[in-house]
Amino acid sequence: MPNRSLSVLLLCLLMWPAHLTPAVALPARQAATESAAAPPPQLLRDIPALQQKITVEATDRPLGDVLARLSPTLKVDLTARREAADQRVTLHLTDQPVYSLMDRLVILLSHDPDRPHGYHWGPLDRPAGARPVFQLWRDSASEAEERDALDYPRREAAVLLRDLRNMAGMTPQERAQYKGEEPHGWDDNADKVYVKAFKSLSDAQIDALLDGEAVPLDPALFAADLAALRQQKRDSMKHEQELAALTHTADPYPNGIPEPPPPAAPPTLTVTRRDQDDDERLPEAFGQYLISINLDGAASEHIVLDTYDTNTNPDPRSLWPTEAAKASGPVVDLTPLLTARTVTTEQRRDVGFTLQALAQAAHITLYQEDFLRRSSQVEQSDPPQYGLQTLKGPLPTLIAAICAHWNYQAQKVGDDYLFWSRTWAQDRAVDVPERLLAEWRRKMEKQGALTLDDYAEVAAALTWPQIRLTFNTAIPGTSFATMVPRTYHALRVVGLLSPAEHAAAFSDAGLPLAAMPPWEQEAFAGTFQKELSDVSGDQLDQAILTVQTPDDSHVYGQRVALKVAAGDQTLLAAGGTVFTPEKRPPSVTQSP
Repeated sequence: MPNRSLSVLLLCLLMWPAHLTPAVALPARQAATESAAAPPPQLLRDIPALQQKITVEATDRPLGDVLARLSPTLKVDLTARREAADQRVTLHLTDQPVYSLMDRLVILLSHDPDRPHGYHWGPLDRPAGARPVFQLWRDSASEAEERDALDYPRREAAVLLRDLRNMAGMTPQERAQYKGEEPHGWDDNADKVYVKAFKSLSDAQIDALLDGEAVPLDPALFAADLAALRQQKRDSMKHEQELAALTHTADPYPNGIPEPPPPAAPPTLTVTRRDQDDDERLPEAFGQYLISINLDGAASEHIVLDTYDTNTNPDPRSLWPTEAAKASGPVVDLTPLLTARTVTTEQRRDVGFTLQALAQAAHITLYQEDFLRRSSQVEQSDPPQYGLQTLKGPLPTLIAAICAHWNYQAQKVGDDYLFWSRTWAQDRAVDVPERLLAEWRRKMEKQGALTLDDYAEVAAALTWPQIRLTFNTAIPGTSFATMVPRTYHALRVVGLLSPAEHAAAFSDAGLPLAAMPPWEQEAFAGTFQKELSDVSGDQLDQAILTVQTPDDSHVYGQRVALKVAAGDQTLLAAGGTVFTPEKRPPSVTQSP
């Protein structure tokens, strides 16, 4: 039964370990007989062309670039698909076989030395006699794992919200015995507004909150709270009246203190990601959610959920042998490499540069998965010398110091040392591929600054945390450094428009929202959900979007003004200042 034999063979190949993936296509069978035995899969190390010894030294470079520069020196070409090619790495290996590099890269990217998975090397089909090509690719299961890791804040927020609901339903005795963590702003007083709000939440409502929907609350539960708010307003007006009498100014309420109007809408509960629309609190707000309760036209209660704070990590040094601080052995001195006059502050702050110095001084083979440096208060509070402070000691001691300083973990695989960030998901969420940065740097160099459409392109390609935490570090001197979220959102809408929509939006007539594709309408409504919460569907159906760029000399350039109007009524106005090459304030520096 030849079909069954072939099926078994294919199943064996699919189940073969990732770092031992067959490197060449199996030879075609000369005769299809039931007794024909399938040849065993060929290991990378058994391929003569991959036994060539190589020396590689790369610091903070995209893996695709490293392989492209290495391939001309090999007997084969090594490539990587985009999901692997974009990953920045630091590599240092001397006289190592090619197959060892390929094997270690699979382990590095899979984050699992004991069970490498997710990434595979496979040969590409080539004409007979052509140079062999091996490509590093990623399977769908690994991509799903990454999506799950990047979705951690939302999943953790759902857990915390359910915990709050359970806490709200506890008796005083149960609250007294509760040992779990309480979010910032939480009080176990059963009369608190948010305690009553959480008691009635269903799982479906919690999911709706995390999707950005406002959940209406039962007004009867908050009658006393609403009455207290109305009394506060009356007391405030009375205070204004008394102050006017003391200062001999006109009575603000000559006909008496009016009764505050009833609430225009029922109480609501909302949950928002702070890092999506709050630039002042980044990076501290990364992964944080803000719970707000609106009782009478304004948010009256706030609770902060910090999803990463609840996932407290142990001391990073515990991931490297704890006895490393007292380890004995040959002393490695990084002082000459890290304190030379040619070393810049940025290099001293960079973990990849430090690990490259360690590999050179200790003569070790090293692999590191690297990301763009994020702006943080830790860096702002660094001492003048920055970077690693322990520059001399046995190798295990230095590795422990590096892991502690940059929150990394390290593991020895064979004779090689592999390094991973312990905040991998956070780093990945705000990382920006070098291929995008390179294009924008070229535009900065050619034009002197980014144009309005360039800013829109960046905003469409990146999230707000990406811009605030990494883009501004990688490309300094742009208007994003002082931009507020509303301007970013306006630029993002412009960047997502098709050429025809772009032309219409910039025209006097504007772009009807109804003419936009459904996915664009949904993205627009989601972006400005808060601002458009009181706008009816009929108004939006008739709304016109226009982008105005008045050239005001006092703001040194164009101002993007995103306006949505239905008839004479303005439904939304968002935007801000965007510098242009023609008018650039002298205080704004060029990027390198």
